[in-house]
Formats: sequence, C-alpha cells, structure tokens
Amino acid sequence: MNKLPSLSIVTQTYNEAELIEATVQQLFEVGQSVADDLEVVIVTSEASSDGTNDILADWSARDARLRTVIQPRDISDRRRRPVRLWRFTARG
Repeated sequence: MNKLPSLSIVTQTYNEAELIEATVQQLFEVGQSVADDLEVVIVTSEASSDGTNDILADWSARDARLRTVIQPRDISDRRRRPVRLWRFTARG
C-alpha cells in the first residue's frame, strides 16, 4: 500500500498557461520547505483552452507528486441544479 503524503497542496486554475509552470514550481518549493513528502493537486477545467491542461499533463508525466483533476465542461450546470431544486422545494 502506498503511504499518503504528509502535505497536500490543492489549488485550481483555468486558462493560466502563462503562469502555471512558475506557480507549480513555487508550490513545490514552499511545500518542500514544510514537508519532505508532498503532493500538489491542481483542479482545472476541461474547457481550459490556452494549453494549461497540456502543460500540467506534461509536468505530471515527469513528476508523480503533481496530480491534476480535470472537471468536465458542464460542471457549473450540475452544481447549480441542486440549488435550483432546493429553492423550488423551499418556496413550496
């Protein structure tokens, strides 16, 4: 069984190709100053269109400490749907 890292840094991004490499590098540097075993998890969108997801995929192929979670394009609609249903139910 794999041991879980002692530190997980989680953030999100969308269309940040110009900044994502420097951001990931900084997250690793800060994390390593606190813990020897860490992971960086970046949540991104399938709709990101500027190459951010490709950059993250390349990085995670080289460094297993980076994990990406890609949200489907229609995630915002699915998030709002329960709220809409709740509001309808709450109003009667």
